[in-house]
Amino acid sequence: MNEIIYRSLLNTLLYLSPSFNVPKVLTFHGISNSRTNRNELSKEVFENFIEYLIQRKFEFYKVSDYFEIIKNPNAVCLTFDDGSFSNYLLGKDYLKPKNVQATFFIPTIIFDKIKGDKIANNYENGCMKEFHVKELYNLGFEIGGHSHYHKLLSELDQNDLIQDIRMCKTILENIICSEINSFAYPYGQRNSYSKLTHEVIKEIGFKFICTQNSTEKKNNNFVIPRIGIDGRDDFNIILKKMKGKGILLNYLLNRKTVHNA
Repeated sequence: MNEIIYRSLLNTLLYLSPSFNVPKVLTFHGISNSRTNRNELSKEVFENFIEYLIQRKFEFYKVSDYFEIIKNPNAVCLTFDDGSFSNYLLGKDYLKPKNVQATFFIPTIIFDKIKGDKIANNYENGCMKEFHVKELYNLGFEIGGHSHYHKLLSELDQNDLIQDIRMCKTILENIICSEINSFAYPYGQRNSYSKLTHEVIKEIGFKFICTQNSTEKKNNNFVIPRIGIDGRDDFNIILKKMKGKGILLNYLLNRKTVHNA
């Protein structure tokens, strides 16, 4: 979609949308001034947004705190998907000094060194190494699972699904020497999960699971809806999304889009 049309449509519908007084769980990917793909948000835009939240006394939590803060409209959960090296730098050099909490969802394929593996080679450059993940955990951030191969989990048969999720959890727990409780679906839209995927992830031992479907019904203490932040979003759009405006629009714009999530 043309960026001018995207922004015009988004701003119009965000303005017409209602607000919802619940904690907001926001999904980011890379934060960088290089902006090498559509998911990377400008560092300047991100930092301006965080400064705005800090000045207005918003409170930052881990995803695993979500159901304990469900009635706190000033609560925000920042989440970062895919294990970008820029996320490591952001956590260590920017978020930690400001006492801003966050959850980092890691697809463990980024640690795979098998030569000739197209997926592994694609992820290898520009991603965290094991010791980066360990350092983030030691700094007090939450580490969550994001599958191993970063595939559409709803398309896997049950055996492959179990193997993928279990591998992710085992690798991450071995790295941080602690239990991993939170999981975020790759892509996360309605076509990326099912009743079976929910059941398998829960049986393997995850206590919380994030979708990218911001209209997800909040009828249990397991599934957490997130609001996706696009690399094209500016400060005003992010702020409106965070306040709950345009949740339905956010869902409609992203539900059929498969990208690095």
